[in-house]
Amino acid sequence: QPTYWFWHPWACAQNISGCPWIGHANASRILDGYVATVGHGGVLNMNIAPAADGLLNSSVVAVMHQAGKAINDTFHLNNVGKAVGVSGPCEQGVVILNATGEFDYIVTMEDLSQGQRIGNYSVEYRAHGSAGWEVLVPPVVKNGTGDGVGDRPDGHDPRDQYIGHRRIDTPIVATGNVAQVRFSCLRLISAVEPGSPVHIRQFSLHKKIVPWE
Repeated sequence: QPTYWFWHPWACAQNISGCPWIGHANASRILDGYVATVGHGGVLNMNIAPAADGLLNSSVVAVMHQAGKAINDTFHLNNVGKAVGVSGPCEQGVVILNATGEFDYIVTMEDLSQGQRIGNYSVEYRAHGSAGWEVLVPPVVKNGTGDGVGDRPDGHDPRDQYIGHRRIDTPIVATGNVAQVRFSCLRLISAVEPGSPVHIRQFSLHKKIVPWE
């Protein structure tokens, strides 16, 4: 039998009886949690406790195996475009990739041995047969408006504007006709001297590869 061990904060909303533990722990939720935490520079702590006999429940083991395979297959073992070790001024097109296929995620990592420098960014794409660039991941804007960039977007914009160790973004358009993708640095963080270069450890494109689909 499956164990019901995966807690969701939104289960508490408008629930006068308290916050229940709900939902079967499935690998799809864990992958989504990975993107939402590790993909925003955080740490995903699963905190899985053993049963009274000291062993993990077999359903938990199976789910974690699926989740680990999905993360490895999607982000570590496969890509449809990748650049590493790129440095340059904070401007449009710091990195430009040729896309060799459709993708679901865009991974960007700064080289933190050089310090965190990027204060806001966007990702653009060029479609096959087109000379122009269009928005794939928009920049964060102040208070969810189009009036300029800001450090603390409100709840209408779920991501902050930094890269740091790792950022996993999802494209806002379908990627089947994408020929090239570029990363654009829009500004440096305030602690960095103006004109300093940015250092990209990795910029890559990834297709979602999961064992449950």
